[in-house]
Amino acid sequence: MTSRHPERPVVPGVQALRSAIDRRDWDGAREVLRHASPGPVAEPLIVRGTAAAQLVDTIPTDADGRAEWGRAPDVADRLSISTVECARLRLAGRTREAADIAAQLEQVAMDALRYQPDAVATMLPPLRLQWAISCQLAYRTAISNTIFRRSCYGAEALGLDVVVRNCAGSLALNYAFAGELSTAREWLVKRDRTPPGAEPFEQTIRASALVARALIALEELDLASAAQVLDELGELHDNEELWAYASFAHIQYAVLSGSPARGLSYLDRSGARWERRQTPSSAADTLLACATADLQCALGRGDAALTALSLHPDSHPLLTVVRARVALLSGDPAATLLGCARATFHNTSTPRIQLEALVMEAAAYAQIDRADDAIASWRRATTFADTTGMVRPFALLPQGYVDLLADIGAALPKSWGRSRSMSPVLPDRVNVVKLTERERVVLAELTDDLTRFEIAAKLGVSPHTVKAQINSLFRKLGVHSRDEAIRAATELKLL
Repeated sequence: MTSRHPERPVVPGVQALRSAIDRRDWDGAREVLRHASPGPVAEPLIVRGTAAAQLVDTIPTDADGRAEWGRAPDVADRLSISTVECARLRLAGRTREAADIAAQLEQVAMDALRYQPDAVATMLPPLRLQWAISCQLAYRTAISNTIFRRSCYGAEALGLDVVVRNCAGSLALNYAFAGELSTAREWLVKRDRTPPGAEPFEQTIRASALVARALIALEELDLASAAQVLDELGELHDNEELWAYASFAHIQYAVLSGSPARGLSYLDRSGARWERRQTPSSAADTLLACATADLQCALGRGDAALTALSLHPDSHPLLTVVRARVALLSGDPAATLLGCARATFHNTSTPRIQLEALVMEAAAYAQIDRADDAIASWRRATTFADTTGMVRPFALLPQGYVDLLADIGAALPKSWGRSRSMSPVLPDRVNVVKLTERERVVLAELTDDLTRFEIAAKLGVSPHTVKAQINSLFRKLGVHSRDEAIRAATELKLL
């Protein structure tokens, strides 16, 4: 019987790298990195090297300090050892710190190339790959793309095909997630044209390209191709760093194919399996919050969607646009328009986010009888869709809003094509129970099986006041008893 979660392949060079690090033979370690796949060999970097942590504390943040490091005779060793700490932090879930170090090391590397290129040129591509991954997993896409490209082109000049394929696949993933589908395809072509490495290496770097292909198919609503790619992706290894991107693709497929309950089950399994990697500073945290909210909306559970998003109060545009969707589905067009504006004008907004915002903006304007504004936003959205090929955001618009927009002359984009017959994936309205702060307190007290007289004494109010608040709770939750209230509040994630 095969294992449910496949073991990671044994990759040549891992043992050699461990030995070199233990001996502090940095020249030997760099030589292994030149010829091995950087993904798996990151692991021995993680479990060794207190020297790395000490050195990282001295990485300069000012231009003069970086130039001094760049001219240092041992700059190659400094970059190698610092990469040890960068990778260790990343795999420990401290992605924000790892990304900070990675960005600093890239700046030092640029100075080193200026002052003594012969000392660092051949070692940089595999190290840069590690830095780029660290930025990618902290959702710092712009700097991640820059470093991936530099790594890719440097590796190409040195004939490091495994590094080229890894970088090209990762760039395809970043661009596919951003909604830049044509650029994503260009990087997939580059990856496919680069000769593959040995099978163990290929198994460790396949996820990025496959997830990129799945995301492209989902944006184009080619659900058959998306299902085929996700099936090819199969079960991920327990130490797969791109697990959250893969989970996001699986969950988006579940929503679009009308199987949100299956998606919720997948989310629960993946969240439990990679819980240690899901930290507040990681891309995983943002991706899974958005995926959870979309799933809960598809199930009509607005409160559960808001709860998932409330755990992530930052202003990331991906979170902001999903909050706007929940507001639209709960009948709050003003909050929808505000969220769309914030998401669109954020400095890290992407074409994918901008198209989602335009579609929802048009629906919100239509809801408040601003037909001219609705038509203007809708035309921009359909032109955008026909130019980019993205149509997924239109599938997330409930049928009621599609009909409302059609009544004022808003037609679906030409690129909608074969997806015209898709059933709506989100309901016209989701249930949102808005409790006052006092009602939330009383609800919490109900779980302790206290009488209303005991609750009143505990809260310092009259039993009559508690009775009124309980009655209000029951009415908002649509229940008639304490047990029903607790059950409903639990399902809605209010407790």
